[in-house]
Amino acid sequence: MRYLKIFLSVVFFALITSCSKEDDPGPVAGDGLIIDHSSAKLASIPSEWISAAKGNLHIAYGHTSHGSQLTEGMSGLISFKGSSFSWNNGGTNGALDLHDYAMSGDLGNPDRTSWASRTRTYLAQNTDVNVIIWAWCGQVSDASAMLPGSTCNITISNPEDIIRSARSESGFERRNVA
Repeated sequence: MRYLKIFLSVVFFALITSCSKEDDPGPVAGDGLIIDHSSAKLASIPSEWISAAKGNLHIAYGHTSHGSQLTEGMSGLISFKGSSFSWNNGGTNGALDLHDYAMSGDLGNPDRTSWASRTRTYLAQNTDVNVIIWAWCGQVSDASAMLPGSTCNITISNPEDIIRSARSESGFERRNVA
């Protein structure tokens, strides 16, 4: 289940970060499939994978201004390729369930650590959510991965703490993709 969740998350990410209007069929079955920012061809993604992502992923997205680029791109994808790529808060009418602006602030706003507690609170109150996405604006530009307490180190350690908490705290069950 964990690998299916990761796979569906990668497919979802590839869908929203790079797409081509060309209807190139892409890789042939059995050739293996590598999805990254340069290789996503929407026509090569089987419709059952898109349906599985929409049926199984319940996403909460926390961001401020710059983070809206992701959801604006997703909305553009609907205009570009059709309602198969629709999204809304709740996943109604066959759309992907995406809670936009789910948690206030972003990874660096109002500080570089409170996003973790906001994530825990949100997950405790929204048990259907099984994917968390956070964005940040420019706060990481002054951080160094080498400095203790830097944004880069904080964002690496806090998700690991949240995952451990999600597996051990009462009422905070591990969320699997069906």
